Amino acid sequence: MRKCGAAVSVIVLIVLLVGSVAVLRGSVALVETHGNSMSPRITTGDLVIVAERSTYHQGEVVAYHSRDLREVVLHRIKAIHGGHYTFRGDHNDFDDAEQPEAGQLIGREVVHIPGGGVWLDRLEAPHTLALVAFMVVVGGGSAANKRKRRTRAMAQHARPTTNPRRFAGRSRTSVILLATVASLAGIALSGLAWTTPATQPRSTSSDSGARLTFSYRAEVPRSAAYQGTTVTAPDPLFRSLVHTVELSYAYTGRPGTIRLDAELSSASGWHTRIPLQQTARFDQASTDGQVELDLDDLWHRAAAAAAVIGVPVDEVGVAVVPTVRSAEGGTFAPRLAFALTPTQLQLASENPELEFRDSAGPVVGATMPNGIEIAGISMDVSALRVAVSGATAVALSVLVIFVLAGGHRSGNESRISPRNYGGLLLEVEPISSPPGRPIVDVTDFAALSKLARRYGVLVMYWTRSHVRTFVVHDDGVTYRYRVDVTPRSAPRPGPTPSAASQSRGRSPGALDEPASQV
Repeated sequence: MRKCGAAVSVIVLIVLLVGSVAVLRGSVALVETHGNSMSPRITTGDLVIVAERSTYHQGEVVAYHSRDLREVVLHRIKAIHGGHYTFRGDHNDFDDAEQPEAGQLIGREVVHIPGGGVWLDRLEAPHTLALVAFMVVVGGGSAANKRKRRTRAMAQHARPTTNPRRFAGRSRTSVILLATVASLAGIALSGLAWTTPATQPRSTSSDSGARLTFSYRAEVPRSAAYQGTTVTAPDPLFRSLVHTVELSYAYTGRPGTIRLDAELSSASGWHTRIPLQQTARFDQASTDGQVELDLDDLWHRAAAAAAVIGVPVDEVGVAVVPTVRSAEGGTFAPRLAFALTPTQLQLASENPELEFRDSAGPVVGATMPNGIEIAGISMDVSALRVAVSGATAVALSVLVIFVLAGGHRSGNESRISPRNYGGLLLEVEPISSPPGRPIVDVTDFAALSKLARRYGVLVMYWTRSHVRTFVVHDDGVTYRYRVDVTPRSAPRPGPTPSAASQSRGRSPGALDEPASQV
């Protein structure tokens, strides 16, 4: 049975747990790739996990912030000189124009998941971005589309063929979603595994219920020895009148193969096997056939052996043995025994049985591991129980970690820095929103950074009264994201300062006041 499905799920979830803790600490990043500059190994839609290192070496695949392109680039280090790094894509025949410094490097490749970025995008439900897109259409869609087309046209000439995206705010949402799906799947599989018996009875019968029936006949001249001209079982066959016997069989049971042999033996210990019918396959629940016994030939074989070993033979044991092997691997081999003498051939038993049954049943107490099939993969129930229990525990642990981490957003938002976002941030003095300009609050910084990259602008930010405000201006719309950056030792004000408490000394429409209703 194949256990790889359960084993892989455990490994994936363990990696997920370890990676989740690293994401929370900010030591790794998820990079979704675009283009073919790192092909054939890394192509569009792949997901690469990069980990921050204190030092980087020539030949390593590293992600870095490109100040020229305002993008994250994933290429291989070709050379290091004077604190600057020279990069080149594996598929390119030229070096990157920019030579970044150590402060621009994000991390070295540690895990490559082919197609992982595509699946990650499918799992995420970008309701916030859909709302933002709607606002763009309503509040200034025409100008935004014009700017976006201009930015895209410029980027097509400047950006490298591989253009990964850095996941920041998205990582938490993605991991929560994946952990939730894994937890629900683990709970469902656990219920299935623990309600299925871990063992099943082991049957020692080779093919229980099989039946094989023999019969024989021979044509004889009319004489006083027999009442007619045909001799049938179980009558003896007198050799003065019978030289060959037609032996028939009829089998019912499971499909498989059948062959017939004759086993000769004598009182001296001599024995030999003579094939009567070669192996034949049958696909139905029954089969039949006929073989011929040459009595003179059987006797001459035994007599020749007796002459060689010097022991005279008075009687030869003749056993006709059909061997039936079912498709499941069971074997059924009954024996029809005769006694052959110089004068006759007769059944060896006084009360002969010409019908044989394979009636052996399962042995009480004998068991074997039980299996269960899921999505075409067969797995051992006991192994599945251990795997899904451990995997579910890991997935639930990841879910708890990230849900609890959501309540301490300020600690993680401290990582919103120029280094992490590749020169996308610009610190400014507090500014006001022009009268009549709509303000749209987004739920996380990742969404805001996407908008900035989409429209080719910077994210401006300032800090006032322990509240940090990030804004992106587009034609006709201002997008805003705010976070509490109160030090742990200081009293925390509310996450969003009220308009009444913040209005003194500010111009109307200040962007660090609550957003107007749009």
